[in-house]
Amino acid sequence: MGRRMTLRGIIPRGSLAWTNPIRLQLNNGDFTRNYKVVEWEIFPCMNRLGGTSTMGSYTAITSNSNMTNVCLALEESGVTGGDFRFNDSRQIAWAQAYGTTPLSFRQSLDPNHIIVQDLWLGAYSFDINDASTETTTVDLNYRIIVEEVKSSMNQAVLQLIKEQSQD
Repeated sequence: MGRRMTLRGIIPRGSLAWTNPIRLQLNNGDFTRNYKVVEWEIFPCMNRLGGTSTMGSYTAITSNSNMTNVCLALEESGVTGGDFRFNDSRQIAWAQAYGTTPLSFRQSLDPNHIIVQDLWLGAYSFDINDASTETTTVDLNYRIIVEEVKSSMNQAVLQLIKEQSQD
């Protein structure tokens, strides 16, 4: 097991994946020392809702007709296209929430990936009634644990080619 590092922060409300993805810088300039996401988690920020009796409550993240999608990608174009798809090799993790609170995200992580450069995090909401894409309505917490992995130069180059094959 390699060294681990935790990346954490907030995806601010009003996010749209294809206009303002968050860049998580991991590129160290060494193609043989890379990273792999071993765990990731998305959940709404906790908020006080008008008094001490509601301390720790979730604010509503979506209406009953909205879905919130969050994606973690190996390059910016993996989230700026607006589609989050399992068949896109630039994308390595996905989370989706539907409806109102209490809310939990359905999350998935591709176990077979190598991060040679940086990570990109994008989010958006989608209204299933009118098919409109909307900004997220609340701040979303993210926690990503990466583990350092050693790879050959050939493995790193193959990973970069795999990412580019989606453009």
